Amino acid sequence: MEKVATRRLTKGPLVVTETVGEANYGVTSPVAYDDAFIVQMRLMACPRSEFFVDGAHVDDMEHGERSVRIHDLRRSPMADIADPFHLLYFYLPRATLDDLSNELGIGRIEDLTAQPRTAGAVDPIVEHMMLSIYPALENPDEINNVFAEHVMLALSAHVASHYALVASSTARPTGLLSAGQERRAKEMLDANLTGSVSITDLAQECGLSVRHFSRAFKQSTGMPPHRYLLKRRVEQAKSLLVNRELSISEIALFCGFADQSHLTRVFAASEGIGPAAFRRAFGNE
Repeated sequence: MEKVATRRLTKGPLVVTETVGEANYGVTSPVAYDDAFIVQMRLMACPRSEFFVDGAHVDDMEHGERSVRIHDLRRSPMADIADPFHLLYFYLPRATLDDLSNELGIGRIEDLTAQPRTAGAVDPIVEHMMLSIYPALENPDEINNVFAEHVMLALSAHVASHYALVASSTARPTGLLSAGQERRAKEMLDANLTGSVSITDLAQECGLSVRHFSRAFKQSTGMPPHRYLLKRRVEQAKSLLVNRELSISEIALFCGFADQSHLTRVFAASEGIGPAAFRRAFGNE
């Protein structure tokens, strides 16, 4: 019987890995050198485990549930694990940190603090973002590229601003999208309700960096791009439900949802009732 089970979600630049292991796993395999970091969050406590960096024992490792640890893949992280474990990993490559440091106007991020300076090394923001992406490991078709990039940008920005070992600057790009930029971005999203368009595509169309575009879009519309996309999906679904020409399952696929249950969850959260009840109340006879 295998001692460990792994699921991985790769969506555009986003890579999230879930690892579940049995007791007495032992020593982990060596990690290949990579100029990147891993943001780890424990989904269950694992007190009987030891951690090593460059062959040296790490004494300050937190083992509690929801504890966060950042691993530097340039420094050969390894563990010796005796208790069962359940972990989420978020891969953060050097290129992403470099792009972010340029956008924020700070020096190159050479290193990251290993864990939060809080009781139990808990970071509520990391926890919220990790758990927001966690369901997609079970249903990867329910996450679109826009949302995946939004989570990656938000988590990367949080890590850079709270864990980077450089002198930070408050200089940030500001401002709204121009009327033409906002109109073009919305047109692209409306034409790609399946989520096939990425934030990178939208930013390039507007002549902006990804981070500047994301911030300006939210300031201009009151919501990030992935929320706007969900809003437009629901609006299109409402129109199709009223006309009664398509079944609810067909509407779900037409509007970019993974299936009827995905549409039902999003629709009910937005409108307060499910699509079937909406059709009964407002559909044309």
